[in-house]
Amino acid sequence: MAETKSQALILYRPDAEAGETVREPSGHYYRSLSLDELQMNSRQLSPRCLVISKGANMKTRLPKPECVIKVGDGRGFLLHSAHYPHTVVVTAAHCLPSLPPAHPAAFWYERTYPDLLGPLTGERKIWTECMFVDPVNDIAVLGTPEPQELYEQARAYDDVIYNAPVLRLSSNLTKDGWVMTLDREWVPTPLHVFSGLYGTSLSIGMTKAGMSGSPILNAAGWAVGLVAVGAESCGVECEKQGPQPILYRHLPGWCLPHLKSRIKRELAASD
Repeated sequence: MAETKSQALILYRPDAEAGETVREPSGHYYRSLSLDELQMNSRQLSPRCLVISKGANMKTRLPKPECVIKVGDGRGFLLHSAHYPHTVVVTAAHCLPSLPPAHPAAFWYERTYPDLLGPLTGERKIWTECMFVDPVNDIAVLGTPEPQELYEQARAYDDVIYNAPVLRLSSNLTKDGWVMTLDREWVPTPLHVFSGLYGTSLSIGMTKAGMSGSPILNAAGWAVGLVAVGAESCGVECEKQGPQPILYRHLPGWCLPHLKSRIKRELAASD
């Protein structure tokens, strides 16, 4: 199992025998593990390993549209962080009006954005602070403003964000998934995992301008990715839009739950 310590894909295929080497359509070979093996060897696997399953028998529970909010001219979605006491907003980095300074000791006001957040059907009146940003992979995490200096703004953030539904995070990349349209409706989309110049990447079906920052859900309705690339940004209209950020690859570690605690929860309903 030493080879699985890397951030390579871990293939969960109930229709394949445990330990069998399976060749995917992408041309890559992956080790097939049973659910029991995944649980037993969780300490040897990378915390950011991804699991691929068909998802054919997964029960779909689509979240309420209120879990997606406005972030600038784009969108973001709400997520519980494993090691941060507040609910965070995950969005595309290009939805920010500007990037914060590249300095770990930057002042709070250098990372704070006034009137950036709001409900999809309302105005943007909520302040927020950038907790993490990766401009290369186009993903950012926003949190509550500095509570001592911006008490009223932090209180307004908590009043709005805490009363909204949050998404569940998953590393289980199924064959098909869901994405939210500009009309706030969940529609099916294909999920395609591939390896290329950008490492392991995710592509989905066609997107439209204004969908940036929207969550990409798997077959069960759990968040697995983020809409960051579309025809308007890459200049090419095709059936597959990507690469899109994969949450378990590109979110900071403090946003991710422990590997062992999530495997059974995510895969028990698979196939």
